[in-house]
Amino acid sequence: MAGLQVLMSLCEISAVAQQTMIDAGGIGAALAAMDNVSKQVVAETACIFLSNVLVDERVEMQPSFLAANGVRILCAAMQTYASCERLQEHACRVAFYMTAHDQEAKALFMEQGLHKILISVAVCRFGANAKVAAATCGCLRNLTVGKHSGVPLNRKQACAAAGAFPNVMRLIQQHPTDCYVQALGMSALVNLYTDDPAPAVSAAGGSRPLLKTILNALCVEVVDQEGALLALSALSVYTAARGRGRLDESMLRIAIEEDAIRLLCCLLDRFSASAFMAECVLGMLDGLLSDKSINPAARLALKRSGLWSTLLKAIRAYPCYQGKKLLFRFVHGDQEATAELATAMASMWDDDLERVEQWFQETIKALSTVTDPRGGLPKDP
Repeated sequence: MAGLQVLMSLCEISAVAQQTMIDAGGIGAALAAMDNVSKQVVAETACIFLSNVLVDERVEMQPSFLAANGVRILCAAMQTYASCERLQEHACRVAFYMTAHDQEAKALFMEQGLHKILISVAVCRFGANAKVAAATCGCLRNLTVGKHSGVPLNRKQACAAAGAFPNVMRLIQQHPTDCYVQALGMSALVNLYTDDPAPAVSAAGGSRPLLKTILNALCVEVVDQEGALLALSALSVYTAARGRGRLDESMLRIAIEEDAIRLLCCLLDRFSASAFMAECVLGMLDGLLSDKSINPAARLALKRSGLWSTLLKAIRAYPCYQGKKLLFRFVHGDQEATAELATAMASMWDDDLERVEQWFQETIKALSTVTDPRGGLPKDP
């Protein structure tokens, strides 16, 4: 026990000492203590040590963990000491780090039933702990990444059968302002998806609560670009608004009614320095405008958003195909919208209205006939 406490304290204060302990077999020693000494304090201390040395997905440490039967020992400790919050917090972190990239680790954790343990122990007992919640969502995300076939599909189905959808949704809703829970939860919802939104819709209590939950993740005050992109991905998957399957008209309508247009425009303004973010957001907006039956409501929502300047700044800074196609969808068949947009462009670009209108008409003509999405567009004025 004293040895484990020394390991823990050293790895917290000194990178050199940490490496020394690892080189001396510290990971194996910690796991052996967990396996052989039936005391909660030993298992807790060992989990803290392991979460410190495996932090940030340090792949060079993972073979030592696997060689010492770490997966079996960790899962057993999570079940044996189910009432110990601190152990669960650090054990979930270890599992999160270990399942990030290593396919062998993913398979072993699935064999040991980690997905069931996370839900029956970590979530049910300590879901209010944001660190437990984030690591749990991260584990489920890691275990279910991949195509909708073969091994990844089997893992998705196993996690869903264990109750992943309602529990991930519960954690996301339980921590509405925690950027890590929101981001990892959104990523888990995307990876769990298997071309059928029904499980997520049912878990959320309906299509509208599901989309409201996703849209909330877009506007968490402290969300970073990665978190926003994960929320965008979830919105795309569950509305099929960027080509991942057939468009869901009812989902699109709800998204528009729940202020998705304004929130997306706010993202453009918030992350205005990122070309990749601009392309993703503009593509999502274009998707919301793409369905003919939805188009009028979406265009009206875009008009009411009052964010013309933000939208045009993004399109001017990053003149991607998605942005210009979005303009085309917005004004197509709407002379009033065409005039409004041309006036706004002239004001923003300090150019004469006639020149902007000419460019705009050329853009519409090009977009009406272009077959290559990367070519055939006139240059910006």
